Amino acid sequence: MDLDLQRVRQSFLTETEEDLVIVEEALLALEKAPGDLDPVAEVFRKIHTLKGNAAALGFKALNAFAHRIEDLLQALRTGQEPVTDGVVSYLLEVVDAVRAVLPATVAGEEPATPAYDRLVQRLDGDRLRGQEESREAETPDGDLELSAESTRTLRIDVGKLDYLLSATSEVAIARGRLGLLIEHQGTPEIADAYRAMERILGAMHHSVTKVRMVPLAPLLRQHARTVRDLARAHRKQAELVLSDQGVEVDNSLIEQLKAPLTHMIRNAVDHGLESPDVRRAAGKDPVGRIEIGVRHEASGIVIEVRDDGAGLNRARILEKARGLGLVPDMAQPSDREVDRLIFSPGLSTAHGVTDTSGRGVGMDVVQRHLNALGGTVDVESKPGRGTTVIVRMPLTLAIIEGLVLRVADAVMVVPMAGVARCLDVTGVAEPEARDGVLSVHGRVVPFVRLRTLFGLQGEAPPHEVALVIQRGGDQVALVVDRLVGRSSIVVKPPGRYFKGLAAVSGMTILGDGAVAPILNVGGLLQAHVTRPAPNAPSTGSAA
Repeated sequence: MDLDLQRVRQSFLTETEEDLVIVEEALLALEKAPGDLDPVAEVFRKIHTLKGNAAALGFKALNAFAHRIEDLLQALRTGQEPVTDGVVSYLLEVVDAVRAVLPATVAGEEPATPAYDRLVQRLDGDRLRGQEESREAETPDGDLELSAESTRTLRIDVGKLDYLLSATSEVAIARGRLGLLIEHQGTPEIADAYRAMERILGAMHHSVTKVRMVPLAPLLRQHARTVRDLARAHRKQAELVLSDQGVEVDNSLIEQLKAPLTHMIRNAVDHGLESPDVRRAAGKDPVGRIEIGVRHEASGIVIEVRDDGAGLNRARILEKARGLGLVPDMAQPSDREVDRLIFSPGLSTAHGVTDTSGRGVGMDVVQRHLNALGGTVDVESKPGRGTTVIVRMPLTLAIIEGLVLRVADAVMVVPMAGVARCLDVTGVAEPEARDGVLSVHGRVVPFVRLRTLFGLQGEAPPHEVALVIQRGGDQVALVVDRLVGRSSIVVKPPGRYFKGLAAVSGMTILGDGAVAPILNVGGLLQAHVTRPAPNAPSTGSAA
């Protein structure tokens, strides 16, 4: 294919995908306000543009299909056809059909178009008037996957940005090593020149990182369709309410958040919201609310997925957990401990297997996925008032502020995000004890000793240091030999020896050239924070 034509076709693909997102949002707005014709005009403009561009590039099937849809939209604009639920659902299917054939069309293959043919037949058969068709809405499948959405302001290949970030990261590593050499062997003049260069390189590194930051709002908005389709499939009514506060995150994090966020929203609709009749009987609005709120917190973000449904059925969760052997028969866990059981593998409270639930594969996968990214997930629930799933994540997966520490002969890094305090520790259980609890300012905090966790040899120091990590209301202490210092850390994927190890999320190269693992604080936190009972006696004290 001619290189210029290939670029034109790729530009057509990007612009059309963006336009389809706008069309989808306009149709959902139209469904809520059928009398407002502004969304119809918006959809008409985008379909008209699609028709013209398809004709210019010789995409005959797409052009003919867009022309037929344009006729329907013109009838809606002029009032010849009423705006009904059936019409909106039909047009949403049109969006899906176009989106499905775009890649093959752009690749120069005129694909078979059974979806086009079926939709045109329905249009010719005048099946769109009146109420919604009797067939059930198609629901998303149960896999934790989402179709990719292009970022509207990002017109450069992401691979090129990744390379640029990697190159500047290597410069940052080399800068750190050079700084150490100058500190020990350089002259004052060389040190001054280095500091000037360091400021420039630091600004460049920061700029490259900012280029990769994209708004989170487009990812959130696309879930309005997920909520709408899933609610209809379960004969419920639901609306999505967003509050993103203009939060931006690294583009790579956007990709990583798609699957877990989708599953949390499906869970909220499927398990959280009641049917309209049940909600009316409880004095609630028959239309349930799924709220997604995003805000900055320290050097990371917090995402909350909240529903106003019935709340978690703790009795059923506990029953299922006992059946799986997760909770002893005589144990009486607290409400919070019961709520957190939803993250247990194999546990499902669904009464049957459906497209979206019932197989016991869900929130445990979400937790593992987020922990691997250095994040955490928690849940809060109030009977009759709803459930909130709370996710805490770093802003970027590329560069973090880290605290360098030493354990025996090993050097490790802990992300600074969430480090609440550093304490000298005295009288902490037995020297070889892997974990236990501390009393920190009158609060019982579980601890894990990294020396024994990783099986490191060598004589323990007379004085140890505890790093108290906090995420939300949870705390865990990491007991280490000593602290080395604070540094900007370039995150690399974990090597084959650390891959799959829950306690390690990545690797980094320090200024002296040493390779150090980056501890997965989220995984350590959630593995240890629920171990001690609320009133467990302390085995040590921290000052």
